[in-house]
Amino acid sequence: MSSILIFIVVLGFLLLFGAPVATSFGLSSVVYILIEQIPVSIVVQRMFSAVDSLTIMCVPLFILAGELMSAGGIAKRLVRVINLIFGNITGGLAIVTIVVSAFFAALTGSAMACSVAIGTIMLPYMLDAGYDRKFSAAIIASAAVLGPIIPPSTALIVYGSVAQVSISKLYQVGIPTGLIIGLGLIIVALIGSHKRGYKGLPKAYGLSEMKDFEHVQPGDKLTSRQIVRIVVDAVPAIIAPVIILGAMFTGIATPTESAVVAVIYSFIVGVGVYREYKIRDVIKVVRRTCKATSTVLWIMCCAGLFGWVLSYSKIPDAIVASLAPVAASAGSWVLLLMVIVIVLIMGCFMSTSPIILIVVPLFKDLFVQLGYDLVHWGTVVSVGCCVGMITPPFGNVLFTTMAVTDTKLHELSAASARYVAVMFLGLLLIAFIPGVIMWAS
Repeated sequence: MSSILIFIVVLGFLLLFGAPVATSFGLSSVVYILIEQIPVSIVVQRMFSAVDSLTIMCVPLFILAGELMSAGGIAKRLVRVINLIFGNITGGLAIVTIVVSAFFAALTGSAMACSVAIGTIMLPYMLDAGYDRKFSAAIIASAAVLGPIIPPSTALIVYGSVAQVSISKLYQVGIPTGLIIGLGLIIVALIGSHKRGYKGLPKAYGLSEMKDFEHVQPGDKLTSRQIVRIVVDAVPAIIAPVIILGAMFTGIATPTESAVVAVIYSFIVGVGVYREYKIRDVIKVVRRTCKATSTVLWIMCCAGLFGWVLSYSKIPDAIVASLAPVAASAGSWVLLLMVIVIVLIMGCFMSTSPIILIVVPLFKDLFVQLGYDLVHWGTVVSVGCCVGMITPPFGNVLFTTMAVTDTKLHELSAASARYVAVMFLGLLLIAFIPGVIMWAS
């Protein structure tokens, strides 16, 4: 049995029997290295070099910024402002949930942070307005997926690092991509709300916890002064994406420097402006950040070794040689569709980063040879991974939303099906009509 076949069998065996993805990558790679009698020192070298990059510094920094913003009261202030615009129309709360998730995504880049922060606030609102719990949970889960699509996005950072593509260009394309997906979600949510007759809530709803608003009742008409006060209170939250992303897109700061700005800004807003937590609470935030960061970086370390083994064994070259004739005869769009399907299937069982770390080394050379722009291809792959976050049986966002909304897996999966469908259509749109997003790069 050849060493490549043993490598594939060991990898498949570990994944099949539920071993963590990082462990599967690492052990199968070590087995191959031992069989090939390659110096074992290559293991440490390749694992270290996989994360020895300024680009990778974005990951812990944006995770920390997201945690600080989640705890800093930014989400509820965004909800108040967006509710002033959409809250009292039919389906208004569904729009509020999706729009606020898009804003929050531009602050945190995390689907699970969106699900928890926005879901905790919006679920009581929607239930009070008569929305069905399953319908509400599906909106929260699908809107949360905008987190890793709209910059800053860990998925795009991981892809950019592996494929050696500009993070700034990926972020530029990520904005119209997120807007297209978000618009599709809004349309589906509005159709569902109109069918069920779901109304919004008064603009004054939920303001009693604000200072000087203690006596405001949900049905009260807000004065112009009160509306201005609500908007001003949310200004630090509203301008955060402009500061963070604007510095990067204008060339003032690199993605890593923008991540530092995001951390400093979110800390100042949370502690000094909104005063939602004290400095001692930051320790808990840092602990959660370390836990999330260690998971991502460990996967990337093992994936770096895995990618080197793939390159050394020339598996990507074999894939290019075998699939290039298919592209020549059937068209490159067939291969693109095939990769989309593979990513969606993998998304049912794996999280975003491992999928990118497997798919990109295998197929990148093929799509370069076919003339694809790696920014466009990476966006398609990343969005496909994100759609997988709300597909059963192992979609991460499904489980987070289930905990927040007290729903069951089969209920949430069924209610989310229409949103998954519209995201899939959006994915096909950006895949086969690149111009709708590539104008931004």
